Order: sequence, then structure tokens, then C-alpha cells
Amino acid sequence: DLPIGALRDDKRLWPGEGVIDLDLILKTLKEIGYDEMVSVELFRPEYWDWEIEDAIRVGKEKTEKIVGKYFEIE
Repeated sequence: DLPIGALRDDKRLWPGEGVIDLDLILKTLKEIGYDEMVSVELFRPEYWDWEIEDAIRVGKEKTEKIVGKYFEIE
């Protein structure tokens, strides 16, 4: 719930859960013809304590949910 200027890496959330307008970013990337890879970066320390399989599963699900609105996921 912090304003964008006050955000730090340790406060980052899963894709689509934070204040960054990923819909606008992904829509723009689609419009300019971007068709390369995207990735998830886990900077939030509490996520580091998760079981690796759980972090991978949640990261994949959250990323596919937001990215899949604009791009075909292979």
C-alpha cells in the first residue's frame, strides 16, 4: 500500500498484486511487437523462506495470469 516512489525491493509482491500497472506495461509491449521472455524476480525476503516448489508454483501461476491476458503462453 505504499506509493510507487516509496517502494523498495524488499516490498515487491507477486506479478499483478502490487501498484505497478502491469496491464499498461504488457499492453504497450504487445502493441510494439515485443515477443520475448519475461521473468519473475523474488526480492521479497519472506518469499525466500518458502519451499522452493511453492515459490515456483505461485510465481508461475501469478505470472501466467497477468501475462496471459496479452500474450500466448507456451
